[in-house]
Amino acid sequence: MELLAIALSGAAAVLSFAGLVVMWLQLRIAENVAGGRGVYITACPTGIHTSDSAGRGSREFIVRIELIGQGARHHTALSLVGVTRKPDGDRPIRDRMDSDSEPMEWRVTIFDGDDISDAWWIFSWADAHGDGLLTNALRIPLDQDGRGIEHWTWKRFTKARYRFQKEGRWYLPGSGHARPLGEWKTKLNMEFRENQGPIPRGLSR
Repeated sequence: MELLAIALSGAAAVLSFAGLVVMWLQLRIAENVAGGRGVYITACPTGIHTSDSAGRGSREFIVRIELIGQGARHHTALSLVGVTRKPDGDRPIRDRMDSDSEPMEWRVTIFDGDDISDAWWIFSWADAHGDGLLTNALRIPLDQDGRGIEHWTWKRFTKARYRFQKEGRWYLPGSGHARPLGEWKTKLNMEFRENQGPIPRGLSR
């Protein structure tokens, strides 16, 4: 009887664990379904070259952001960093974007000779994080030199790191000094080869 009770107890534990695994998989699937958000990005020179009255030549660049998939992004904005001169006009900002929204587009003029080796378009938005918000972002190189799209990744324990850096307690070495709470990482861009997906490459977008 003792052996039977142990066997039944063991079987119940296995079934309970299997139930937890199934529940976890269902939650993961639900997360993937709810969070299936994509961004279609076009960033390139337009081919338009102009010159001003002083004879300075310039080139025009464009970035175009279109959301695809489910869900929305809130407080979206485009920025341009790493350029010598501030672009003319206001940068695009929207309260909300989803797949039904008109694409967000920005054209800027860069003078010939300006260093754009570390210039980036940045597309940013606000995401929920616990009981607050955090800014997430993608960045695209202005100079198409082979660098790929990068995404901002917050480090673990962001709030705790922030408080540690803000408080500045003398008995805590390193506190009180602002340091990056995240880092830019290369974004995996899944481009399927022929026969890997359901639609032939010639028919894909």
